Amino acid sequence: MLLPNFLLRHSFVFIDWVRSLSRLSGLSSDLTYLMVRDTTLGRVKTVDFHILPFAPMTQFNSVLALAPQFPLASNWEDNILRCFSGVDPLMYLKTTETKEEEMRDRLVSLTTGTRLIRGPFKLPSPSPDIDLLVEDLDAGILIIAELKWSRKPGPSPHERKHRDQEVLKGVSQIGSIRKFIESNPRYLYDRGSVTRFLSSYRDVCYCVIARDHLVESPNSECPIFSYDAFNLQLVAHKDTSAVLRSLSNMEWLPEEGVDFSVDFQGHQVESVAVELETYFPPQGPLPFIL
Repeated sequence: MLLPNFLLRHSFVFIDWVRSLSRLSGLSSDLTYLMVRDTTLGRVKTVDFHILPFAPMTQFNSVLALAPQFPLASNWEDNILRCFSGVDPLMYLKTTETKEEEMRDRLVSLTTGTRLIRGPFKLPSPSPDIDLLVEDLDAGILIIAELKWSRKPGPSPHERKHRDQEVLKGVSQIGSIRKFIESNPRYLYDRGSVTRFLSSYRDVCYCVIARDHLVESPNSECPIFSYDAFNLQLVAHKDTSAVLRSLSNMEWLPEEGVDFSVDFQGHQVESVAVELETYFPPQGPLPFIL
């Protein structure tokens, strides 16, 4: 098997990886051993170096090589969950059940001043429940949101289609919620969920807030916002109208030269050379120190 130079340069005995990573992370050797074992190619179904960055150099995995730049390109939590989905599917399912609650708790913690963030709120069947309400009393804005967490898809077109459907389901759900609320404009006020009548708001926004995987909304009246961007914009702007403006104008998207840099890097094995476009932090490649 031909291996690129960047793998060969970072090959170490399995136990040396465990000792070094345990020392750098402060985790116990036993826990680090399990983490290295479960993120080694061949341990579970191979996805890519984002999820399984260790490549075995020997038949019995006694020597492992690390592809250092790949793990840095992914969300660490998403990597863990994708690894769980192959190593321990039952644990993965139990973990995903708590994700929307975690998303909501983090956003609710950003309640400040006259911006009230709350949820969930039950609606009569068959309408879905409202996951999150953001009420800005000063700006006169109400955001009614459906939260969706769908882990990042792998390279399979079938899996990407499945993850797309998970997010797009939120568009259908928020459409049902909107139909009910507009038909029953006093419903939220009468139950103390909001502080004023629906007609009293300057703007009512119905949206889906999706984490880890985004698709384009098929309905212009129901945008799909990035969860991380939504969280960051709430922190950055006290005025919720500025939050919605930034999200709608895609001002939150990373900018080359500011948020990241791109470099073409080449690797050669014997007579075969490959050059690929690699994304790095804005200051360039991070030093690899073991």
